[in-house]
Amino acid sequence: MSDNGQLFMFYLTPSVGDLSECSLWFLSEAKIQTTAVSEKPKSAPNDFALHQNYPNPYGRLPFNPSTSISFSLPLAAPVKLQVFDVLGNEVAVLINGRLEAGTHEMTFTPKKLPSGVYFYRLQAGQQILMKKMVLMQ
Repeated sequence: MSDNGQLFMFYLTPSVGDLSECSLWFLSEAKIQTTAVSEKPKSAPNDFALHQNYPNPYGRLPFNPSTSISFSLPLAAPVKLQVFDVLGNEVAVLINGRLEAGTHEMTFTPKKLPSGVYFYRLQAGQQILMKKMVLMQ
């Protein structure tokens, strides 16, 4: 490319079987069109966020056996959403895979888990967020 932004392109077209007889082509007026590529869709959230679960699966009447956990991803990423007990033991994996940018919601149905405090952890790429969840029967 020259200093004034012009692109100069050269290429050789060899004759069949004989490289000594090549044609040299010079394009002095080549035009370049660039297209910006954005990894973030215009409708994607601006921030990586993990929201409080809702509703508490056991704490309200009428009894609701599941809870929703929502989160926002500004960019597509490999995502892992896990639930841990207070001792740090993993009790559930809600998602483990690549998700597109946007707001996502996962449903957690805690089967056979005792009442207590639990934590849910979201990892998207190198970013990690964690929230507390209380289960009461």
